[in-house]
Amino acid sequence: MKKTATIILVVFFSIIIGCKTGVSEQEIVMTEGMEITATTSEGTIKILASKGFERIYTWDSCTRKVTHWPRKQRWYGSKGIYYPGPGFHWKDCNGVKRAVVEEGQQHFVSNDEAMKWIKKRRFMDYVYTNDGLMVEWHIEAHTLSCEVWQILINGKKPDKLEGSEDKKISISFLGTEDVDTYSKGIEAEDTYTSDEIKALEEKIEKNPGDFEVRGILIEQYFLQAETSKDAREGWKRNIVWIVRNDRYLETEALPIPMLDPQQQKKEIKLAIDLWNEIVDVHKDDPLVLSAAARFLMFYEDMGTAERLLKRAKELEPKNPDWMEKLAMIYELRAERESGKAKEVLLKKALEERKKAKELIESDIFYLLCNLAKISFNAGEMKKADQYARQLLKEADTRKNDWNYGNAIHDGNMVLGRIALKSGDVEKAKYYLLEAGKTPGSPQLNSFGPNMTLAKELLEKGEKEIVRKYFKLCENFWEMDVGKLDKWTEQVKKGKIPDFGPNLVY
Repeated sequence: MKKTATIILVVFFSIIIGCKTGVSEQEIVMTEGMEITATTSEGTIKILASKGFERIYTWDSCTRKVTHWPRKQRWYGSKGIYYPGPGFHWKDCNGVKRAVVEEGQQHFVSNDEAMKWIKKRRFMDYVYTNDGLMVEWHIEAHTLSCEVWQILINGKKPDKLEGSEDKKISISFLGTEDVDTYSKGIEAEDTYTSDEIKALEEKIEKNPGDFEVRGILIEQYFLQAETSKDAREGWKRNIVWIVRNDRYLETEALPIPMLDPQQQKKEIKLAIDLWNEIVDVHKDDPLVLSAAARFLMFYEDMGTAERLLKRAKELEPKNPDWMEKLAMIYELRAERESGKAKEVLLKKALEERKKAKELIESDIFYLLCNLAKISFNAGEMKKADQYARQLLKEADTRKNDWNYGNAIHDGNMVLGRIALKSGDVEKAKYYLLEAGKTPGSPQLNSFGPNMTLAKELLEKGEKEIVRKYFKLCENFWEMDVGKLDKWTEQVKKGKIPDFGPNLVY
């Protein structure tokens, strides 16, 4: 089973909690009309509470709003409200197209316990007051992340917290009518007009590989798909294009990556209907069948997902990917069973994984990545060169294979290391950039690329080429958790980063 898929599913089933709940039942911070202004090293942000769980965010020259979802159960101490940022749900403002936001209370028994919690929160810039009002926010990867917390000690606001900066947070209040007028006035800022959607379509006609624009179109068409036949067809057209042209972006093919099963049943039904329409037309396309199965797995229609993957396996009996995904379905189903039923499902999963392993081991294409790297490390330069070139040659005829992205990266990386070892720095730089042009893979997208050649070039003083390589890696490394930005800054300062496990992968 691919690691990426596992992580996505774990996150999904963990984060999608909450149901329709009254405002009074949630442990929130803000009341209607309350506006918080907070300044951190990121800049200044304003958060205005509108009706219910609607919040309006203003930062730089942008103003956008979102209606939070209530938490039904506590999540890391909070029973407040949140919004996980499904898709590009906002119209672009200075590159920001989505929000991942939260508001709630955090309860502690002592100031020391509260301070330990605060000091652990290093993933966003934050400020807090002596009475426990805390705001964290930053902008990254098209996303506004913002959290508002009220810290309580034994149910009460604290009198003093070490490191507080009262002057950096202020509170004001607007009247109900003012809030309503303000909220209605920014509605147009969040949505695309028909002319703007047309302009986006013209953009992808000129540049079909603009996945970002397609992502926006998929989101916008989905919002209109229930009432517009054109939007329905536009959604399906862009979904199929993405699935066929970059299988590693299957997650982008979801209409909204995380629909809430309790609050968005209508949207889920619409998405399933749209996928069924796609499958009816593309029933002989294993990539499309797999993407549809992946969507249905999220919403626990395991039977249909299994049927679609079995069909993909019939169409491509030598592709281990379909066996891996079937095994994943059997394992997920087994988690909900016990006794004999559980045993049967786990046995099926084991059989599928065994078949996948046998296929991989019988095909030289899946062995060449390791053979090339192992030969280089053993000092067998001729063999390493032979394996790396054979790998790239094989990859050229297997662009739809799950291992294609690994082959492009690893083949070029090994050739670059060989060139550098022979003293040809320019050729090594060329191969580094070629390695960075990989479309990605399940492994590269999650664990990231091997940085050995980058490190060796940095040791030669080649900072600019390595920074260009990092930039290319941004196109596929979905789960770098800020490593690329951190490494880029270190390289700018003339340092060689500690690449850790990325020297081993």
